[in-house]
Amino acid sequence: SAIRAAELAARLADADADDRRHAAAVRRLATAMPRHPGLDDWMMRSGERAMSRGDQDAAREAWTTIDRRSNRGPEALVRIGELEDSGVEDELLLRRLDAIDDRLPADPRAPLRVDADLVRIELLLGLDRVSSAAKIAAKWTTPGPLPKDERTRVRLATLAIDALRRDGRESDASGILARLERDDPTLARRLLATARREAYRSVVDALDADDRRAAGATADAVLAVGARVDLGDDSTRADLDDTTRLEWAWIDAAAGEATRASRRLTRILVDNPDAIEPLALQAVLLGGRLDTAADATRTAPTEADAAAAIRILTRIVRGTTPTDPIWWRCEIERLELLQLLGRNLDRIGPRIDRLRAEHPEFGSEAFRRRFERLRGLVPVQAP
Repeated sequence: SAIRAAELAARLADADADDRRHAAAVRRLATAMPRHPGLDDWMMRSGERAMSRGDQDAAREAWTTIDRRSNRGPEALVRIGELEDSGVEDELLLRRLDAIDDRLPADPRAPLRVDADLVRIELLLGLDRVSSAAKIAAKWTTPGPLPKDERTRVRLATLAIDALRRDGRESDASGILARLERDDPTLARRLLATARREAYRSVVDALDADDRRAAGATADAVLAVGARVDLGDDSTRADLDDTTRLEWAWIDAAAGEATRASRRLTRILVDNPDAIEPLALQAVLLGGRLDTAADATRTAPTEADAAAAIRILTRIVRGTTPTDPIWWRCEIERLELLQLLGRNLDRIGPRIDRLRAEHPEFGSEAFRRRFERLRGLVPVQAP
């Protein structure tokens, strides 16, 4: 019969190692027999094979042909939701997932149920419905096995920790990481490393803009999630190389942990005393900008600390060029500190004016705003 012939053709297509020929064969079968009972299974396999070669467009094309009311409809919808571009507005996709919720497995640990929950969390975070996302993520704060599939574990930990952290539930986020450290320590270290690197970049960007409040919030969040992890200075730990120490040092500094940040910098500078990145942060700490609360007037450091900070900053500025962001970071830090101390006030304005003439962008928008703000605080030279 035609049905058996189509099934044979589908099996032959499955045996073809060429994913594109398989997809073409399935499309021909779908055109010839649009009501075949095995059509949805063929389309699911076609989408899976497309994903195996990284072709999300082909996967979406296959899965969107499956009626949501069919047996494979819920799975197809979840897989569409996992794509980088589902082709559906987030709010609409969320409503569709809610509509098929009672057709998903009741077991909260069932793979398809877990995948659907993760799609929901991601959609809710994208819509800034953080509390709703955290409510779903909180399921994973209770005892129970983690997903066996590594990709799902990574996705679960990343989304659940992000949702709980953004909802102010750092202790719960920390609890999920603790479970990972017990059940999959390699993955836990990898996720913490990713969180550290992202927090470091955010902290540096915020401090370049002198947004101490944003920098502190980012630092506090990542430190809260990683609170149980030993963040000491054991030089035998492979995950605490100098790059890692510097990233933690910036995070510690933004969180008000200046002493711990200084210990990390000292550990780096023992072996590499001329490393400009840790020296720059050391100068920021000595200059005291991070000692002052975000909404308070900056207080001057001690004379000894100020002299040491200016000496380091001047050395870095002389040893680098304006093509390097660290040049601008150190120059604005140096000039702001001089203005705070009331030194060389007659030179700061002309210096900024010359920089504006030569580099009107001042290295970045964040630095430009700080230079312009400083220019307004020093005397204008008479013509």
